[in-house]
Amino acid sequence: MSYYYDAGLVAGYHNKCIDNFLFIFVINRLSITAHLVGTLRKNRRYLPKEVITKKIKKGEIFGKEDDNGIVVSKFKDKRDIFLLSTRHKLDIIDTGKQSRKKESILKPDVILFYNAGKAGIDLSDQLASYSTPVRKSIRWYHKVMTEILLNTSVINAQIMYNMNHYDSKMNVKQFRESLIDKMLNLRPTSRKLAQQLAVPNTPKSTGNQRRSAAPKHKIEETEEKCPRNRKLRKRCSECYKKISQEKGFR
Repeated sequence: MSYYYDAGLVAGYHNKCIDNFLFIFVINRLSITAHLVGTLRKNRRYLPKEVITKKIKKGEIFGKEDDNGIVVSKFKDKRDIFLLSTRHKLDIIDTGKQSRKKESILKPDVILFYNAGKAGIDLSDQLASYSTPVRKSIRWYHKVMTEILLNTSVINAQIMYNMNHYDSKMNVKQFRESLIDKMLNLRPTSRKLAQQLAVPNTPKSTGNQRRSAAPKHKIEETEEKCPRNRKLRKRCSECYKKISQEKGFR
């Protein structure tokens, strides 16, 4: 879900761009200080049947507005697209692009506004999907926390890092590796980051020296069993050794 402020609107108004999965949940909580724009599923309740069943040609738009200023519309492109908006009418504008036949491409204003609002979320999902830690075997609430902590927050941090470090930008993989190295007190894994952090006029260490200096993190099985699935628990031998020394237990 994307929230952002539009300075072109009346002072204090915000725009919320959402997809059809969250639409009903949000529309019930719509306040008078916010505009809502999003896609709809045609089987949602309380939608005007005239709009849902209307036959239109490709490039046409049809819709209705209620007494509260909520517009439900249907646009025909490669498929039928159903939309709801509290700030748009049925205006169709020129996108400035041309088709293969050199014809101007026209689209509804609500479609262009929605695409602009969802662009950042789609980009974030795309970057997070390259090396996602989410697995099918874990419970759904574990997936939610894993997605927020290890995907969304990391992508946001990477974007902010690149915005403030123009000369040392990193891709998603390099940024994840640098985070892991920092948390485990390892030398930088990324060659680019290692060159940036290298101190000038110091002798370079060989690969064997770097590997021997870094702690050896290794997963080992314990004698304890998980009460949920009765499987043997596993832990990092190096991290557990450090915790044992600090806490004073074996």
